[in-house]
Amino acid sequence: MNRILPVLICYCFCALISPAISGQSTLDSIQQLIESSAEDTNKVKLLNNSSFKYGDDHPKEALIYAEHAVKIAEKLDFKRGLATAYANIGILSHNRGKFDDAMKYYDIALKIRQEINDRLGIAYSYTTIGNVFLDRGDYAIALDYQLKVLKIHESLGLRNKMNAAYNNIGAIYYYQGDYPRSIDYFFRSLEIEKENGDSSGMATSYHNIASLYYELENYYEASKNFEETIRIKESLNERSSLVGSYLNLGALYLEMKNYGLALGYYNKSLSLSVEFDDRETMSMAYSNLGEVHQIRGELREAVDFFNKSLAIAQEIGTKYSIQNAAKNLSIVFAEMGNYKDAHEYHQLSTLMTDSMFNEDKSKEIGKLEANYEMEKQIEQEKRLAKEQESLLAEAQSRRDNLQYSGILIFLVVLGATLSAVGKLAIPVKLAEGLIFFTFLLFFEFTLVLLDPYIEQYSSGAPAIKLAFNAVLAGMIFPLHSFFEEKIKARLAQ
Repeated sequence: MNRILPVLICYCFCALISPAISGQSTLDSIQQLIESSAEDTNKVKLLNNSSFKYGDDHPKEALIYAEHAVKIAEKLDFKRGLATAYANIGILSHNRGKFDDAMKYYDIALKIRQEINDRLGIAYSYTTIGNVFLDRGDYAIALDYQLKVLKIHESLGLRNKMNAAYNNIGAIYYYQGDYPRSIDYFFRSLEIEKENGDSSGMATSYHNIASLYYELENYYEASKNFEETIRIKESLNERSSLVGSYLNLGALYLEMKNYGLALGYYNKSLSLSVEFDDRETMSMAYSNLGEVHQIRGELREAVDFFNKSLAIAQEIGTKYSIQNAAKNLSIVFAEMGNYKDAHEYHQLSTLMTDSMFNEDKSKEIGKLEANYEMEKQIEQEKRLAKEQESLLAEAQSRRDNLQYSGILIFLVVLGATLSAVGKLAIPVKLAEGLIFFTFLLFFEFTLVLLDPYIEQYSSGAPAIKLAFNAVLAGMIFPLHSFFEEKIKARLAQ
C-alpha cells in the first residue's frame, strides 16, 4: 500500500522575484510597498511576484494580490501581466484541489499568451494544464502537454528551463509504475536544477527520487533523499512544502514499525495541510493515519480516517487517492467480516485502477513519447540540412566572388589595352575585334550580375527577360560606338 505523498509536480516560474520582495521580506513590508506604488505595469509585476512568492504559505493574501493585479492589468491593457495574474490564481486553486477552477484560469492565461505570441508563457501554461491532468490521473493527456513544453524550450534553446517538464514526465511514469523511466527523468531534472542553482527545484527532485526509492523498498536511499529534501526546505523556510516531507518520514517510520513516531509525523503533516488548505495531502494524511490504526487493530478508527480520505479525494477528483482509500476500506471491511462493503469498495478501487492504467492508455503514452522523439530527430535533421545548405551557399558565394573579381580584373586589363591601342601600330580590323570582344564580355558580365534581379522581376518569362537584355544592349551600344570611333581616329593619325 502507498503511504507516501508519491511525487511532487513542478511549475515554471511565472516571473522572477524582484529584489524588492526577495529574501525574508514580510507581508507587512510588501503591503506597504504595494500601497505606495503607482498603478502602472511595475505594480502589476510586483503584485504577481508577491502572489507567486507567498502562494504556498499565505494563500489568502496571495489571492488578493493576484486579483488586484488582474484589475490593474485590465485597466492598463497589460496582457502579459494579466496572463501571469490569471495563471497565479489558477495555481492557488490547483493547490487547494479545485481542479475545475484551476483549469478555467489556466485556459484564460493560455489564450492571452497565444494572442500576444508569448512562447515562454505558452510553455508555462502547458505545464500547469498538464499538471491538472496529471493530478486527475489522465496520464496520456498530461504527457502530451509536458512534451509540448519540451518542444518549445528546445526550439528556443532554453535547456535551463526544461527541468520542470522533465520532473513532471518523471511523475507520469512514476504513477504508471515505470520506475526506470521515472528515475531517469527525475535525475535529468535534478542535473539542470544543480546547474541553475535552483535549491527549491532540487528539493522537489530529491523528494521525488526518495519517493521512488521508497516504492523500491530501498529505505536507506529513500531516507537519505528525504533528509536532503527537508534540509533544503528548512533552509528556505518553505513550511507549506514540509507537509509532504513529514508525511513521507512518517511512512518510513511506519515501515520500521515505530508507530508512535509515524503517528507524530502524520499528524504534523495533517496539521500543516489543514493550515494551508492542501486538500490533496490532507486526503493522503487521513489515509496514512487510517493505516496506522488498521495495523494496530483499531479498525473503527481506521474506517473513520479512510472515509475522510475518500471524501476529500472524491471532492477534488484525484483518481490515485480515490483508488488508495477505496482499496484500504475494502481490506478493513473484509477484516471486520463486512464482505458486502468490502466488495463495493473493491469494485471502486478496481474502477479507478482501470481508469488510470488500462492498456490503451499505456499504448497512447508510449506512442506520444515515440512521436516526440521522432519529431525531435526530424527537427535535428532539418537543422543539420539547413546548416549544410548555408555552408554550401557560403562556399558558392566565395567561389562566385572570386570569379567576378577575376572577370573584372580581366576587363580592366582589356580596357587598359584598348587605351594603348592608339599608340601602337596595329591593323584597324584587329582593333575593332578587340573593342567588340571587350564590350561583348562587359555585356555578358553585366547580365550575370543582374540575372537574379531580372529573374525576380520577370518571374522567368522569356519575353520580359529578352526586353531587359535589349535595354541593357541599347545602353552599352553607344559606348561601344564612342570608343570604336576614338580608337579608329587615333590609328588614322
